[in-house]
Amino acid sequence: MQLQLPSDRPLLVTQQKAFEVQALARAIRADPGAFAKFPKPEAPRVHLAVQKSQAAGRNSSSVTCLALTGFLEFRQSLFGALFGGTDLENFGYQLDQAAANQGVKCILILIDSPGGEITGIPETADKILEARKSKTVIAAVSPMACSAAYWLACCCDQIVLMPSGEVGAIGAYVFHWEQSRALDEEGITVTFVAKPRLKVGGNVYEPLDPARREDMEQEVSETYSRFVAAVAKGRKVSASTVREDFGGGLIVRAQQALKVGMVDGLGTFEQVYRQLAADAPAGRMQASTSNAEVLRLRRQHELDKLGSRGIPRPK
Repeated sequence: MQLQLPSDRPLLVTQQKAFEVQALARAIRADPGAFAKFPKPEAPRVHLAVQKSQAAGRNSSSVTCLALTGFLEFRQSLFGALFGGTDLENFGYQLDQAAANQGVKCILILIDSPGGEITGIPETADKILEARKSKTVIAAVSPMACSAAYWLACCCDQIVLMPSGEVGAIGAYVFHWEQSRALDEEGITVTFVAKPRLKVGGNVYEPLDPARREDMEQEVSETYSRFVAAVAKGRKVSASTVREDFGGGLIVRAQQALKVGMVDGLGTFEQVYRQLAADAPAGRMQASTSNAEVLRLRRQHELDKLGSRGIPRPK
């Protein structure tokens, strides 16, 4: 049984999740019976806030809730079925339905994801942007929108992050798991006969071919540039600001994310939903953090940048 992250396309996922998956994959290969012992992932409880709001007599019919959770992939694989994730093709279909529904004024997307693979992310981003032409689309991050998930969050009208949540991890990478020494210990030799040679370039049974490595590096670089451009457009900042201030590939905690402009405000999914339901049909979210506080934090960030460059701070 093969269980591992896809290795032939750039990944937009946190390193922690990638290493966790590979460790579990090795454990399953050592003990295939361990597969049945893993608990099935729970579906996101996006309707909890909806139920509470309806019980309180609020009008929620104009707010549609969707979820982007777990590992993001174009179509669910064995990996997604085991660890939980979002089938982007199905999510896109649900998004199109919500956008076409004249009774819906706002689409609220719950995001709790470490990211995923590149396939399907740009197309899903385009669908969110298209939905915004007729609806307000809000991303409620609870608690994580990292890498590919943050790319999609940046396509929404607003991003609201729970106070203990995190965003970022802007970057791309590719794995190459070379297993030739492990096979040597088992007395196994794998021989490829291929034309052209790159047809089998990057296989796990041989050291990485230099030409294949160059191709992988180019694709990672192109993916990263595309990622940065999407974030810059969505957050209305320059590409250099994304590279320099938005974590540099690291995960960014809530207060810092608000300070540098990665999110629009702090609040829980339930708070966002309740306010949207109460505010229908306007469909706008006033985050729990005041505009004055956001401006203060971002001015402080700009002053800190000047100080780090040796430039005297204005008084």
